Amino acid sequence: MRSLPYAPLLAVLVAAGCGSSGSPSDAGDAAVVVPDLCGDAAACATDQLCVSEQNCTAMVCTPVADGGSCPAGSSATPSCPDGGPPGCLAGCSVSYACEARPAGCATLSCACAAALCSPGTCLATMGARVACAAP
Repeated sequence: MRSLPYAPLLAVLVAAGCGSSGSPSDAGDAAVVVPDLCGDAAACATDQLCVSEQNCTAMVCTPVADGGSCPAGSSATPSCPDGGPPGCLAGCSVSYACEARPAGCATLSCACAAALCSPGTCLATMGARVACAAP
C-alpha cells in the first residue's frame, strides 16, 4: 500500500467520478433531461451551485485485486498518481452542498467562486459545479 501526497489534479479527477448526475430518459419521441443532482442529494436551485469539498490527505493507491475489481470504498484508476501501474484509489472523502451563486459570477470560474471554497482552495469549475480542496 502506497501513501500519496495531496494532489490537486487527482482530486479534480476523483471529483468527476464522485456523486450522481442526471441523465436523459426516453419519453416517447422527446428526451427529458433530469436536472443534475448535487452529490447523491437533490438538485440545486437554478440560482445555486453544487459545491464539493474534497479531503484527499489520506489517499492511497493499492494494486488491483486478482479478480480485477477494486474493493468497496475505492475506485479504479488506469495509473496510480505516482506514475505506477493501474490501481485502486481510496481515502478521499467528498461532501456536497448547494450554495448561492456569487454576485458577478455569471461565467463560472475559480476566480469568482473562490469564496465558496474558503478556507480551502478552488480546484476546478464545470457547468454549475465547483470542486474545492479542503484546507
